[in-house]
Amino acid sequence: MDQRLGVESFDRTDMLVLVRTGIEEVARVFRDQVPGTRVEEDVLGRQVEVTERTFIAAQLKSQPWTVIRGITPSLLSTQDRTQDARALSHLLETEAIFFGVSGEVGALVYQLYERGELTEAFEVVDVSLLDEIERHLSPEESDARAQLHAMRATRGQTFASNSRDVDPASIEDARAFTNAFLGERVAFVPAFDLQAPQPGRLTVQLPGYDREDFERVDLITL
Repeated sequence: MDQRLGVESFDRTDMLVLVRTGIEEVARVFRDQVPGTRVEEDVLGRQVEVTERTFIAAQLKSQPWTVIRGITPSLLSTQDRTQDARALSHLLETEAIFFGVSGEVGALVYQLYERGELTEAFEVVDVSLLDEIERHLSPEESDARAQLHAMRATRGQTFASNSRDVDPASIEDARAFTNAFLGERVAFVPAFDLQAPQPGRLTVQLPGYDREDFERVDLITL
C-alpha cells in the first residue's frame, strides 16, 4: 500500500487514537501497564470474542503510527479516549493523537499529545448546537455564555497550540486544516468499519483493506 496521509473519510462518526510507534510496542505497554489485558495478535479474518472493553489495534505498512479504536458503543467516550492518548504518549514517550468526527452534526476534533503533554488542539462544533447549549445555561453562567459567543465568532472553531499561533477565525476549511496537520506528521486516519453492537463472537474484517496492507492487526481486551 502506498503511503496515505490525512483523513480517509470525514463523512462518518468515529473516534480513535493514533500513537507514533509500532504495534508491538503498543501491545507491550498494554500488557505491562494494564493488569489482566489480553492481546490477540494477527486477528484479521479470524473469529474472536469481543467484550465491552475490546479495542482493535492496527498498523498499516509504510505508516509510523498505530491506530487504536474501540469496537463497541460503550467505548465511544471522548473523555476516556483523550485520556488514553495522553497516557500512551506518556508511557511510550512519543506523540499520540486523539481524533473524533461526526459527519452527521459537522463536529470534528483532534488533540496532539507529546510525552503526555497536550501541545495542540483543534475542535469544530455545529454553531446551531451552541444555541441549544446556551438555552440551558443559567443567568449566573456568564463565563460559559461568553465562551459560546466567542465560538460563534469563529464559526464554532477553537484552536490552541504550543508551537504555532493560528486565529481560529482564519481557518476557512476545517477538513483541509486537519488534513494538513496530519500530513505534516505523516499520519493517516483510516475508516475502519468494524463495530460490534454488543459483546459476543465477531469475525474481524476491515472492508477496503487486505491482509497485506498491514504490519499487524491485534485485538486488545482490558
